[in-house]
Amino acid sequence: ASPSLHGAVAAGDAELVTELLGRSETAASVNDVRASEGYPLFIASTLGHADIARELLRHGAQADGPQSAREHPRPLVIALGRNHSDVALTLLQHGASPVLPEQGVLPLTIALRN
Repeated sequence: ASPSLHGAVAAGDAELVTELLGRSETAASVNDVRASEGYPLFIASTLGHADIARELLRHGAQADGPQSAREHPRPLVIALGRNHSDVALTLLQHGASPVLPEQGVLPLTIALRN
């Protein structure tokens, strides 16, 4: 079986992520949501993989996450909540909204708490 983008992101394998994103069929799945795993940018934000997050964003990942993924926290919220400031900065540089509330809480509030 060929490696999945979700799996490569979870493993922190930046080289494989870049290789997979170079394939048109994989690049098209950059915002795909899997119920158990979330979506690639959510995984990278959760695990603190700033380099992978940057690569995903370069290939069309939505900085605030896909609309179909509202059961998962937005990447900026999860990065701030886990003190992954490098990921949070990357997301902000790529257009993530710092004023979009998550369950009534602003990302800035989360950052200040941490």
